Amino acid sequence: MPKNKISIALLDEPDSLWAEHIYLLRAEILRQWRTGKKIFLFTSSWEGEGKSSVIVNLAASLAVAGRSVLLIDCDLRRPALSALFDLKESAGVREAVDGEGIPDTFPSPVRGLQLLPAGSMEGTAAADVLASPRLQRVLAGLGQARDVILVDSPPLSACKDALLVGKWCDGAYMVVREQRFVGTAEGHFAEDLRDEGIPLLGVVLNDSA
Repeated sequence: MPKNKISIALLDEPDSLWAEHIYLLRAEILRQWRTGKKIFLFTSSWEGEGKSSVIVNLAASLAVAGRSVLLIDCDLRRPALSALFDLKESAGVREAVDGEGIPDTFPSPVRGLQLLPAGSMEGTAAADVLASPRLQRVLAGLGQARDVILVDSPPLSACKDALLVGKWCDGAYMVVREQRFVGTAEGHFAEDLRDEGIPLLGVVLNDSA
Protein backbone atom coordinates (compact mmCIF):
# COMPACT_ATOMS: atom_id res chain seq x y z
CA MET A 1 0.00 0.00 0.00
CA PRO A 2 1.19 3.55 -0.65
CA LYS A 3 3.74 5.02 1.73
CA ASN A 4 4.86 8.46 2.88
CA LYS A 5 1.79 10.48 1.90
CA ILE A 6 -1.97 10.21 1.99
CA SER A 7 -3.60 9.98 -1.42
CA ILE A 8 -6.83 8.69 -2.88
CA ALA A 9 -4.86 6.18 -4.93
CA LEU A 10 -7.95 4.06 -5.39
CA LEU A 11 -9.34 6.63 -7.84
CA ASP A 12 -6.14 6.83 -9.87
CA GLU A 13 -5.47 3.09 -10.03
CA PRO A 14 -8.80 1.28 -9.59
CA ASP A 15 -7.37 -1.99 -10.96
CA SER A 16 -4.19 -2.01 -8.85
CA LEU A 17 -3.31 -4.49 -6.10
CA TRP A 18 -3.69 -1.62 -3.63
CA ALA A 19 -7.26 -1.07 -4.83
CA GLU A 20 -8.01 -4.79 -4.52
CA HIS A 21 -6.95 -4.68 -0.86
CA ILE A 22 -9.30 -1.75 -0.29
CA TYR A 23 -12.17 -3.56 -2.01
CA LEU A 24 -11.68 -6.49 0.36
CA LEU A 25 -11.76 -4.13 3.33
CA ARG A 26 -14.87 -2.46 1.90
CA ALA A 27 -16.57 -5.85 1.70
CA GLU A 28 -15.74 -6.45 5.37
CA ILE A 29 -17.15 -3.06 6.39
CA LEU A 30 -20.34 -3.69 4.43
CA ARG A 31 -20.67 -7.10 6.07
CA GLN A 32 -20.52 -5.40 9.46
CA TRP A 33 -22.90 -2.70 8.24
CA ARG A 34 -25.50 -5.31 7.35
CA THR A 35 -25.45 -6.46 10.98
CA GLY A 36 -26.41 -2.95 12.11
CA LYS A 37 -22.98 -1.44 12.75
CA LYS A 38 -22.41 2.02 11.29
CA ILE A 39 -19.63 3.90 13.13
CA PHE A 40 -16.15 2.40 12.75
CA LEU A 41 -12.99 3.53 14.53
CA PHE A 42 -9.60 3.19 12.85
CA THR A 43 -6.44 3.24 14.93
CA SER A 44 -2.95 1.73 14.97
CA SER A 45 -0.24 0.88 17.44
CA TRP A 46 2.45 3.22 16.11
CA GLU A 47 2.88 6.36 14.05
CA GLY A 48 3.56 5.80 10.37
CA GLU A 49 1.53 2.64 9.83
CA GLY A 50 -0.55 4.15 7.02
CA LYS A 51 -3.81 4.38 8.97
CA SER A 52 -4.97 7.65 7.45
CA SER A 53 -4.16 6.51 3.92
CA VAL A 54 -6.20 3.35 4.47
CA ILE A 55 -9.21 5.17 5.87
CA VAL A 56 -9.29 7.79 3.09
CA ASN A 57 -9.19 5.17 0.36
CA LEU A 58 -11.74 3.01 2.15
CA ALA A 59 -14.10 5.98 2.47
CA ALA A 60 -13.70 6.76 -1.24
CA SER A 61 -14.38 3.15 -2.21
CA LEU A 62 -17.57 3.05 -0.15
CA ALA A 63 -18.76 6.30 -1.71
CA VAL A 64 -17.96 5.06 -5.23
CA ALA A 65 -20.06 1.98 -4.42
CA GLY A 66 -23.04 4.24 -3.73
CA ARG A 67 -22.91 4.51 0.05
CA SER A 68 -23.27 7.79 1.90
CA VAL A 69 -20.06 8.14 3.92
CA LEU A 70 -18.80 10.56 6.55
CA LEU A 71 -15.08 10.68 7.37
CA ILE A 72 -14.33 12.22 10.79
CA ASP A 73 -10.90 13.42 11.89
CA CYS A 74 -10.70 12.58 15.60
CA ASP A 75 -6.91 12.76 15.64
CA LEU A 76 -7.19 16.13 17.35
CA ARG A 77 -3.49 16.37 18.18
CA ARG A 78 -2.17 15.68 14.64
CA PRO A 79 -5.15 16.11 12.29
CA ALA A 80 -3.72 14.60 9.11
CA LEU A 81 -7.07 14.24 7.37
CA SER A 82 -8.00 17.86 8.04
CA ALA A 83 -4.68 18.92 6.49
CA LEU A 84 -5.12 16.60 3.51
CA PHE A 85 -8.45 18.16 2.58
CA ASP A 86 -7.30 21.71 3.46
CA LEU A 87 -9.69 21.97 6.40
CA LYS A 88 -7.28 22.61 9.29
CA GLU A 89 -8.77 26.06 9.87
CA SER A 90 -12.39 24.91 9.62
CA ALA A 91 -14.82 24.23 12.44
CA GLY A 92 -15.15 20.55 13.23
CA VAL A 93 -15.23 18.02 16.05
CA ARG A 94 -14.28 20.41 18.84
CA GLU A 95 -16.88 22.99 17.82
CA ALA A 96 -19.50 20.26 17.42
CA VAL A 97 -18.93 19.12 21.00
CA ASP A 98 -19.08 22.70 22.28
CA GLY A 99 -22.17 23.65 20.27
CA GLU A 100 -25.74 22.55 19.85
CA GLY A 101 -27.37 20.69 17.00
CA ILE A 102 -25.78 18.71 14.18
CA PRO A 103 -22.53 20.26 12.86
CA ASP A 104 -21.93 21.23 9.26
CA THR A 105 -19.83 18.85 7.23
CA PHE A 106 -17.71 19.52 4.15
CA PRO A 107 -17.85 17.97 0.68
CA SER A 108 -14.92 16.00 -0.73
CA PRO A 109 -13.81 15.44 -4.33
CA VAL A 110 -15.70 12.12 -4.21
CA ARG A 111 -19.45 12.23 -4.59
CA GLY A 112 -21.16 10.78 -1.53
CA LEU A 113 -18.19 11.38 0.79
CA GLN A 114 -18.42 14.17 3.38
CA LEU A 115 -15.84 15.28 5.92
CA LEU A 116 -15.85 16.57 9.49
CA PRO A 117 -12.42 18.01 10.38
CA ALA A 118 -10.86 18.12 13.82
CA GLY A 119 -11.52 21.82 14.39
CA SER A 120 -9.61 24.29 16.51
CA MET A 121 -8.00 22.90 19.64
CA GLU A 122 -6.72 26.17 21.07
CA GLY A 123 -7.24 26.15 24.82
CA THR A 124 -8.97 22.75 24.71
CA ALA A 125 -7.72 19.33 25.81
CA ALA A 126 -8.24 16.61 23.21
CA ALA A 127 -9.09 14.07 25.89
CA ASP A 128 -11.91 16.27 27.24
CA VAL A 129 -13.47 16.64 23.78
CA LEU A 130 -13.32 12.94 22.95
CA ALA A 131 -14.58 11.76 26.34
CA SER A 132 -17.60 14.07 26.24
CA PRO A 133 -21.02 12.34 26.02
CA ARG A 134 -21.90 15.22 23.72
CA LEU A 135 -19.66 13.60 21.09
CA GLN A 136 -21.74 10.44 21.30
CA ARG A 137 -24.87 12.49 20.55
CA VAL A 138 -23.13 14.25 17.67
CA LEU A 139 -22.10 10.93 16.12
CA ALA A 140 -25.60 9.54 16.50
CA GLY A 141 -27.09 12.61 14.86
CA LEU A 142 -24.64 12.55 11.98
CA GLY A 143 -25.32 8.86 11.48
CA GLN A 144 -29.00 9.45 10.78
CA ALA A 145 -28.22 10.77 7.30
CA ARG A 146 -25.28 8.46 6.45
CA ASP A 147 -24.77 4.80 5.74
CA VAL A 148 -21.27 4.62 7.21
CA ILE A 149 -19.11 6.81 9.47
CA LEU A 150 -15.33 6.22 9.56
CA VAL A 151 -13.45 7.77 12.48
CA ASP A 152 -9.70 8.40 12.31
CA SER A 153 -7.94 8.40 15.70
CA PRO A 154 -4.36 8.63 16.99
CA PRO A 155 -2.08 5.60 17.47
CA LEU A 156 -2.57 3.81 20.77
CA SER A 157 1.11 4.18 21.66
CA ALA A 158 0.86 7.98 21.44
CA CYS A 159 -2.09 8.58 23.77
CA LYS A 160 -5.37 7.09 24.96
CA ASP A 161 -7.58 9.17 22.65
CA ALA A 162 -8.64 6.15 20.57
CA LEU A 163 -9.95 4.46 23.72
CA LEU A 164 -12.02 7.55 24.52
CA VAL A 165 -13.67 8.06 21.14
CA GLY A 166 -13.92 4.30 20.58
CA LYS A 167 -16.58 4.09 23.29
CA TRP A 168 -18.90 6.02 20.97
CA CYS A 169 -18.24 3.71 17.98
CA ASP A 170 -19.62 0.30 17.01
CA GLY A 171 -16.20 -1.28 16.73
CA ALA A 172 -12.56 -0.74 15.84
CA TYR A 173 -10.01 -1.79 13.23
CA MET A 174 -6.27 -1.71 13.85
CA VAL A 175 -3.97 -0.89 10.95
CA VAL A 176 -0.67 -2.78 11.22
CA ARG A 177 2.36 -2.17 9.02
CA GLU A 178 4.21 -5.46 8.69
CA GLN A 179 7.67 -3.86 8.91
CA ARG A 180 6.79 -2.27 12.25
CA PHE A 181 5.03 -5.24 13.80
CA VAL A 182 6.37 -6.23 17.23
CA GLY A 183 3.77 -8.74 18.38
CA THR A 184 3.49 -8.48 22.13
CA ALA A 185 2.91 -4.72 22.11
CA GLU A 186 0.15 -4.91 19.51
CA GLY A 187 -1.49 -7.65 21.55
CA HIS A 188 -1.51 -5.40 24.61
CA PHE A 189 -3.03 -2.53 22.62
CA ALA A 190 -5.75 -4.85 21.32
CA GLU A 191 -6.50 -5.87 24.91
CA ASP A 192 -6.73 -2.19 25.87
CA LEU A 193 -9.54 -1.78 23.32
CA ARG A 194 -11.38 -4.83 24.62
CA ASP A 195 -10.94 -3.75 28.24
CA GLU A 196 -12.73 -0.50 27.38
CA GLY A 197 -15.61 -2.43 25.83
CA ILE A 198 -14.61 -1.57 22.25
CA PRO A 199 -15.04 -4.57 19.92
CA LEU A 200 -11.95 -5.20 17.80
CA LEU A 201 -13.53 -6.11 14.46
CA GLY A 202 -10.34 -6.79 12.58
CA VAL A 203 -6.73 -6.02 11.74
CA VAL A 204 -5.72 -4.36 8.47
CA LEU A 205 -2.26 -5.52 7.34
CA ASN A 206 -0.61 -2.66 5.48
CA ASP A 207 2.48 -2.90 3.26
CA SER A 208 2.71 -6.66 3.45
CA ALA A 209 5.57 -8.20 1.49
